[in-house]
Amino acid sequence: MMIDDVYKPKSDKEWQAENDANTLARANLITSDAERLSAAQDAAAQMAEKEKEEAAAMTKVAKGQKTRPAREGTGQSPSRDFNVFEKI
Repeated sequence: MMIDDVYKPKSDKEWQAENDANTLARANLITSDAERLSAAQDAAAQMAEKEKEEAAAMTKVAKGQKTRPAREGTGQSPSRDFNVFEKI
């Protein structure tokens, strides 16, 4: 065996195949454990709901809708003293 054979870098396909093998092994462990599978499904549902909320907010931006209404009765746009991180 030559030293080049020992230190030969893996190709992208080899790395992907090993990563996929690890992913499938982890998936097998998760699906064979009812408690762990249930927790993963609950987490997936929560993640999907958050993604829906973020998609709705992005749709508003894409359509040019304001994220905060004008001040009632004044016809003015909202003040700049609101918390930009406040959930809308």
